[in-house]
Amino acid sequence: IQRQNSYRNAPKRAGGALFKIQIQPVRRAAAARFLAPGCVARVPIVKFKDAETGIEVDVCFNNMLAVHNTRLLKTYAALDHRVKQLGLAVKKWAKRCNVAATDHGTLSSYTWVMMVVFYLQCGCDPAVLPTLQDPSLVAGVAPTAMDGFDITFGDDPRTARDLFGAIDR
Repeated sequence: IQRQNSYRNAPKRAGGALFKIQIQPVRRAAAARFLAPGCVARVPIVKFKDAETGIEVDVCFNNMLAVHNTRLLKTYAALDHRVKQLGLAVKKWAKRCNVAATDHGTLSSYTWVMMVVFYLQCGCDPAVLPTLQDPSLVAGVAPTAMDGFDITFGDDPRTARDLFGAIDR
């Protein structure tokens, strides 16, 4: 494996030590094949591929928005099993067509999955998914803001399913 931007050669930055420490368990994981750290990203990223499933995984550090986005996708996936299946299929297609590589000026795989979510909300009749930012779903949820943007969403799949089932279907 060629490592052009190895974390060992990367300039020191906040979180660099954490990045070096946390990469070791990924390297030792029996079911994972280490690809390379992506030190050209805004935040340190470790990329690896699960040897058993072939699924590529990016692990990032010091990026709370990524944690929030993961929770959002997990909640949508909990609402309908087809969300995960279609999302993975579109990600795989986008990577094969070379249109899911932000380092090459294309959309991120997260963006492709969010387009799948949007399609399942607005492109299907009846809609498959609700909008988790709907005011009725965020009532009682503590507001969350990041960089001045409201990123609050209803993260309880049962509540979303109950409300969505009663209103939209």
